[in-house]
Amino acid sequence: MKTSNILIITYLFVIFSGLAVLYIDDKQHYVEYKRQKEEQRQKHIRTSKLYESKVDLPKFTVIADTSGGLFLVTSGKSNELTVVDTVNEISPGIFDVRNDTLYINRIPKISDSIVALYIVCADLKSIVARNSKSIILTNVYSDLFSLKLTKSRLSISDSYIDKFDLDLNDDSYCNIKNVSGKVLNYKCYNSHIEQESSHFRRSFGEQSSESLFNMSVK
Repeated sequence: MKTSNILIITYLFVIFSGLAVLYIDDKQHYVEYKRQKEEQRQKHIRTSKLYESKVDLPKFTVIADTSGGLFLVTSGKSNELTVVDTVNEISPGIFDVRNDTLYINRIPKISDSIVALYIVCADLKSIVARNSKSIILTNVYSDLFSLKLTKSRLSISDSYIDKFDLDLNDDSYCNIKNVSGKVLNYKCYNSHIEQESSHFRRSFGEQSSESLFNMSVK
């Protein structure tokens, strides 16, 4: 990966880290604490030398995240995982692949060296996330794709999906930007789905009264 790509990915994660802080808690002292921690994180990124460590992965179609971290996912011709960090190595226990699923087990805090996690998948069909601070998903082209989010935040952009299944629970948030397809099937409970320049021929589903849903059907 080129140095410019590393800087772009790092910049994206800095932005989404800041956004995640704003949605964690509305108690003033906790927000201030997280703001200070985020300032420390950004200072660490600016002043540290960054390395990338890449590993080829066996075939997988599902990503299951319970790490509570932030990472970027994109489609490609290969299956691989790249860590951008300050120690030039992949810490043990971050991930494992079982059957057709890539499990993201933990992403160490910036004090433990990790800056960004970047995943490429050749045939991604589903993401299941719990307590994820922010997942950035881009360039998904699939006949069938599903997202199941619980207390998680995800942004998907620049994609085409024939049948898109969305399942959001427990104060989750999904931003859909420049995504189109044939059918959108959604469940939204105490969560928020927001779209920008996205269109589906048909859209149907269910939502709780506390939820917000904004999607165009074309």
